Amino acid sequence: MTRFASKNWLGAAWRLGVACLAALLLAGCLETRTNIQQIEEGDWSARQIFNYAEDVLNGDVTAPARGQRNGVNLIGRYAWAAYLFDYIELIHPHDPLAQEGQIRSGMAHFAGENYDQAIEKLQEFKREHPGYARLDIADYLIAMSNYSQISLEGFDPGENIAAVAAFTRFLEQYPDSPLTTDARLRLTAAQTQLASSEMRIGRTLQRSNNFQGAISRYRVVIDDYDTTPFIEEALYRTVESNLSMGLRGEAEDWARILGHNYPQSEWYAAAFQLLTGRKIELPKSADEEPGFWEGLFNFQSPF
Repeated sequence: MTRFASKNWLGAAWRLGVACLAALLLAGCLETRTNIQQIEEGDWSARQIFNYAEDVLNGDVTAPARGQRNGVNLIGRYAWAAYLFDYIELIHPHDPLAQEGQIRSGMAHFAGENYDQAIEKLQEFKREHPGYARLDIADYLIAMSNYSQISLEGFDPGENIAAVAAFTRFLEQYPDSPLTTDARLRLTAAQTQLASSEMRIGRTLQRSNNFQGAISRYRVVIDDYDTTPFIEEALYRTVESNLSMGLRGEAEDWARILGHNYPQSEWYAAAFQLLTGRKIELPKSADEEPGFWEGLFNFQSPF
């Protein structure tokens, strides 16, 4: 009888332990949901919500796998972080963190690669808070949202043009922003890809003997993208196309422009030989930086 009682006691203890463990695991699983419920019930301060949303954004706490709020599906930590940052303004509209939360909401959408939502959120923020001290962050993220949609494989000039316009406005409006250096490099990268596209089309037209059409493409590079590495070739191809049309005077004028601005360029040497039949030896430039352009598309965001 004693042995039987002992077994019953051990069995009951084991079942109690399992039940306690299950309760603890369940409580852990429900912790994030409970926190969000408490936030939505108005129990948390603006600072508490902000810090918690930051933890969700950074992956320091686990957000629910999915959910729905106001008809919007929330999937993943970036969507939940954006929702929580937005919620600060809803229940603490006069707290200084409400505005900061709106910027962070845009960052969360950007980090989650929801670029259209990021642009919409940040543009709305700019309209509602034109006096915010760090509007440069909002404009930078808008420009970055356009820039991040540039495909290096399937070229879409629309995204490049939008990125160029956004970064150009940014540099004009915020010349002293700490984000200026990065913005300028990304602007150059976007312009370089646009120039590359114009050159590719121009070469195709030139090979098809459509010299006037080719020149019009090269002129886009010369007039709009003269800081890109394609400017020298664009000038040379303009010389070449004019010469193919029998316009020697025009060709010589463009060759002089090429030689005046880029006297050490191999493209100038090629133009000189094309027009005179003679070769010239170019001095080596001390300012050449091999590999500079190749890395322009690989910068990391400051955020």
